[in-house]
Amino acid sequence: LARLSAAAPGSAAASSELLEESLALLGEIERRTGDLFRSMKDVYSPKFPELQTLLASPMDFANVVLAIRNQTDVSECDFTRFLPPATVITVTVAAATSLKRKLGEAALGAALAAAEEVLALARGKAGILEFVEREAANVAPALCAVVGTAVAARLIGEVGGVSGLAKIPACNFHVLGSKKRAAMGS
Repeated sequence: LARLSAAAPGSAAASSELLEESLALLGEIERRTGDLFRSMKDVYSPKFPELQTLLASPMDFANVVLAIRNQTDVSECDFTRFLPPATVITVTVAAATSLKRKLGEAALGAALAAAEEVLALARGKAGILEFVEREAANVAPALCAVVGTAVAARLIGEVGGVSGLAKIPACNFHVLGSKKRAAMGS
């Protein structure tokens, strides 16, 4: 992030190469977040087994884990800071029947550490996304005008740069991203 912050918009340092590196870093962050999410679900499952079916977002799951910790009564937990009202009710009702067991020190520590790391990665990802969207407009302004900076940045990252994007026939654009969707099971 320090390198991205130091790069002046539109400068040589903020070229398409730095944009590509940033997009690769975003991919690494997503993979690490997925690994931590799976680990957190496995470790926290004995405490609150239903939670993994109620929350699909790693950030929401991490926030709930950090809010509940090892408590058996969630009446004091304020989930409204990060969950929508309907989800708050669902989590609270499920917790009322599930939270009878406490985790051991090591398991709780692992779950809390994973939750903290997920939130730290999310903050880093937000900073990188801000940079990527800003620089996509400098590297490919016409593309950004057509599809928006967020989509343009993802297209550039998917094909390995602006030069890679220029080499793709228009008839193949519809398949970009299908590899990621297939890997996610969609």
